[in-house]
Amino acid sequence: MKSGEDISTDKQRALLAGWQAPDLLGIGVAVCDASCHMLIANQTFLDILGTRDGLYLNSEGRLLETDEASQILVDVVGRCSHPSNAAGMPSRGCISVKVRRTSGRKPLTLLARPFPSTTTVRSSSMTLLLLLDVAHAVNEEGVVAPLLRLVSTSENWGGSHNYREGVH
Repeated sequence: MKSGEDISTDKQRALLAGWQAPDLLGIGVAVCDASCHMLIANQTFLDILGTRDGLYLNSEGRLLETDEASQILVDVVGRCSHPSNAAGMPSRGCISVKVRRTSGRKPLTLLARPFPSTTTVRSSSMTLLLLLDVAHAVNEEGVVAPLLRLVSTSENWGGSHNYREGVH
């Protein structure tokens, strides 16, 4: 029989494995606030940001697009951060967008979803971001490539809403 300490260690290891799982699949995961300040990210997300091709993290910890003319990221995070139904709760839909890359490589796929807040303070709104670099994942042993190709080509992935500039 396991002691309480062993069970606690097992739970901690399971939580850590759950956080590392997207890294094993080549999926970047991050949470940001309504101002696009990154609060937490896994290593894959940080690696993709490090290329500074599509998205990057400025010196203040804010996520920005390398294409300065584009406002897709700010717009999507804004849509996820503001209440959109009568009850004042964010919609549960996932928004999928393509983030253009300045290198001309295939665009990054960004999936955004409102992250439930434990408080009703508007400034505590957070957005969960999944970042997929299809070109990178396709070359990696084919483990997640079919899934990424499906997500990147789907018009309505898992109830997600495609982003259309100017349409809110």
